[in-house]
Amino acid sequence: LTGGQRAMLATIGRSAARLHHLVDDVFTLAKLESSAFSVEMHPVDLAEVIAGAVDAMRPPAAAGKLTLTCSEPSEGLVVPGDPGQLERMLINLLSNAVKFTPERGHVEVTTAADRGSAVIQVRDTGIGIPAHDQKALFTRFYRASNAIERRIPGTGLGLTIVKTIVSTHGGEMSLESRE
Repeated sequence: LTGGQRAMLATIGRSAARLHHLVDDVFTLAKLESSAFSVEMHPVDLAEVIAGAVDAMRPPAAAGKLTLTCSEPSEGLVVPGDPGQLERMLINLLSNAVKFTPERGHVEVTTAADRGSAVIQVRDTGIGIPAHDQKALFTRFYRASNAIERRIPGTGLGLTIVKTIVSTHGGEMSLESRE
């Protein structure tokens, strides 16, 4: 192949990957919002779910030259939930943290029990979210203005999926960020 042909194939590959992510996210969101969808609640050890999500994100974090840490609660934290959906939620959150954190940055996951609830926090040293974008951030296809300006790829569905999974588990979300 010539250099030009390689460049075209690379562009086609990136576009195909973007389309694949978009279709996967739309399908996931449609499934989650479907009246036919039901979450099968089982006792879930959050430490195991978090470890699986963190392990899945170690290669992209390493590729971005990021430090990814996870501190587990001092005692086991078992909650009713769907382990697959909870892991997907965490992977989406961690994926965003990794994607929006510059080289030599840090992504951290912490877990704690608080008044009968599990609290999971994902913190990063990323670019932050402008205050004017924060209210709409969990809306379908919405992307923060600084992500668009910096041409950071995404579908604008990841956080909508996260919010849907959290609400189907009876949970709540909050966001603290500054650009």
